[in-house]
Amino acid sequence: MKKRIFKVFLILVLLVVALLIVEQISITVKNSGLLYTPPAKDEWYTQKRSADGVKMVQVDPQNQVWTQKIGSGTIPLLLLHGGPGATHEYFENFPQHLDTSVYTIYFYDQLGSFFSDNPNNRALWKVDRFVEEVETVRKALGLQDFYLLGHSWGGLLALEYSYKYQQHLKGLLISNAPFTKEGTSEYRKVLLKNTKDHLNAELGREASGKEIRREYERIHRYGLDTIPEPFERLNKHYNHHPRKFKMFYYNKYWPALHEKAGSLNVPVLIIGSEKDFVDPKDFELMHEKISNSKLVMIPDGPHFAMWSHPTLYFQAIENFTK
Repeated sequence: MKKRIFKVFLILVLLVVALLIVEQISITVKNSGLLYTPPAKDEWYTQKRSADGVKMVQVDPQNQVWTQKIGSGTIPLLLLHGGPGATHEYFENFPQHLDTSVYTIYFYDQLGSFFSDNPNNRALWKVDRFVEEVETVRKALGLQDFYLLGHSWGGLLALEYSYKYQQHLKGLLISNAPFTKEGTSEYRKVLLKNTKDHLNAELGREASGKEIRREYERIHRYGLDTIPEPFERLNKHYNHHPRKFKMFYYNKYWPALHEKAGSLNVPVLIIGSEKDFVDPKDFELMHEKISNSKLVMIPDGPHFAMWSHPTLYFQAIENFTK
């Protein structure tokens, strides 16, 4: 009996020790930025990695980023996607609306995004490193006097890049990018509450969280009743790991972002949308701070107005770049 009690006691002690070890490993891994499972590679990964026009660019000794050249025109346009952690996939309609005999479009997945290497290292989520990555990509693609378009987070990255390397640009396009802390998280809270209130009134009952989110995205994210197929893929490929970095950036860098805005000498096009989940006041403030800028607002447009309002969106780009 005593031996059995001792064995049970020993087993319990060993279990407690094992749990403590696992907990310590989890804390260590989390603090190192490695507690993350990236999206699984699929047929799209294989197909896009070997597609025509693809060039992998070495951005540091260990990592490469994915780029793809579309078209043969004399107007080069490099696209910076949002996130950070999204992909180029929501830009796939650009070649459908911009004449590729006039434009050369460059897709590019930033480091950590699905089609590029994903080193899964929190230390990489730094503004300066992202800026130098864009410059490395520019050099590798041989771009000079080119147009740089950044959407959402990509718009902020395009601004940061331009503050340091505007001598390489012919023009800068900033699409649906926030410009204040309040214009992002705080404004979204207001929109979610408004969506909930009008949906409750419309349904005559308390809307579920899923219903509220679906309606919010229909109005403010996509502006469409049906989500375009590239977004279905993007949602599966999205790397959510950099979220903490994004909030850190939004909380810290606004003053410097505003102060440097007056240093831009290149022409700047700002595209905003009236129903974006970014506060339209941010687009107006950006226009005010950047003296050499033009603001185009998409009436009733959402965050991804290139899909919901392609005629207005791409006409603005053509008017600016031609």
